[in-house]
Amino acid sequence: MKRFLLLSAVILVSLVILSGCENDPSQEQRVVTPVQTPELTESGELSEVEAFVPPADMFNLDLRTDDPSNDDIHFEFDSEGRISGIVYSIDDYRVVLSYSYDDLSIQIFGFIDSIVVADVQLVASSGFDDTLGFIEYRGYYFFGFDFS
Repeated sequence: MKRFLLLSAVILVSLVILSGCENDPSQEQRVVTPVQTPELTESGELSEVEAFVPPADMFNLDLRTDDPSNDDIHFEFDSEGRISGIVYSIDDYRVVLSYSYDDLSIQIFGFIDSIVVADVQLVASSGFDDTLGFIEYRGYYFFGFDFS
C-alpha cells in the first residue's frame, strides 16, 4: 500500500509540473531531469536512475511481428492498438514504461519501483496508422507512428 501511495504521489507531482509547462510542438524531444538524483547505493551499486536504459538500447527485437514481446520484454497495447506500456528488467530492477498520447504528442514515463527514471515527450510527424508497424526511435519502441 505504501508503494502505491508513493507512486501515486510521484505521478501527481509530475502531472502538476507538466500541466504548468507549455506544450511546444516544435520541440521534438524534451527530457526532464529525473525526480531522484542519481547516486550509488550504500553497497556501491548503481541507483535506479543510473541503472535505467531505454528498451531499444537494451533489446534488438524483430519488429516485423505483430507483437515483439518475449521472455525479456513485454508490450501492452491500448484499444486502438498503440503501445500503452512496456515492462522489462535491468539487472535486478523491473522497469515499467507508460505511454500516453495527445494528437501527435507522445509522453513516456519510465518507473523503477516508485522512482521516475524517464520523462520523455516526442512529437510524431503523422498520426497513428497501424499499417506502419513497429519502429525504434531514440531508444524507444513505437507502433503505428512515423518520426521522419
